[in-house]
Amino acid sequence: MNLSVIAIGDELLIGQVIDTNSGDIAHRLNPFGWNVNDVQIVADDADSIKTAIDRAFQSSDVVITTGGLGPTKDDITKATLCSYFGGELKEDPDVLDNVKKVIEQRGLKLNDLTARQALVPTSARIIQNTVGTAPIMWFERDGKVLIAMPGVPFETREMLDTAIVPQLIDRFKSDLSYEHRSVLVIGYSESLLAMTIADWENSLPPYLHLATISNNLFPANQNSKSSCLPYISLTIHRLQMPFSAFLQFRPEPVDRHGQRIFIHILRAVRPDFIYQPLPPQHNISILHKEL
Repeated sequence: MNLSVIAIGDELLIGQVIDTNSGDIAHRLNPFGWNVNDVQIVADDADSIKTAIDRAFQSSDVVITTGGLGPTKDDITKATLCSYFGGELKEDPDVLDNVKKVIEQRGLKLNDLTARQALVPTSARIIQNTVGTAPIMWFERDGKVLIAMPGVPFETREMLDTAIVPQLIDRFKSDLSYEHRSVLVIGYSESLLAMTIADWENSLPPYLHLATISNNLFPANQNSKSSCLPYISLTIHRLQMPFSAFLQFRPEPVDRHGQRIFIHILRAVRPDFIYQPLPPQHNISILHKEL
């Protein structure tokens, strides 16, 4: 299932705030077979928001927006979505009760501006935000879905876990899922590692994808060949019955302390997957078993 994310807020475009919501959304939905097609960051501007939605719906069946749902004048996402999907803003008693409850839990007094959070589009299905005052709005049109979520990161994470992800999985069922495994490699630069494991990487089946990210976590010293510590990330498309694959890769030591690469516990996917070990000189071994 394809998904697009739209992060809304002037503060994101001027570097005042970093968008972490998009990563949280991808991290939570990717294991269930969801592919994030694109992430757009747009200003608090009605035309920009509508244009971003049109573009997102061209490639995705589901769009999640974050931000712009607050009670201040610059928060225009709710009114813009009401204009886009139709309907009108009306006070929802259940939303107002939830807002009062959240405000009370924070030891605050409800003011008129915050109470306006209960004004929601009649074209949306409302999901109560149990950790914030901005309700989540679920819109549907022509089989496509847009979910408007708050921009506050902890609210987005909580409501993704407790409400949005379960509903999306139920609404759009899939027999495909993704699994990721990461391995920290010490003593090899990213390019040297790529050359060292090239034969193994080229022999991977099409549903396995290998990616490396170089991170200078520790300073270079006389005992290390490189300060780069590439992360190996293996993405696995799981189809039907999975099984486990365990791989160890031991090249020659890169220094007198015998540093070596160790890759293990790579979960693979298909019952018909058979890995033929490379020649002994590559010093690679594969063990696999049914779960």
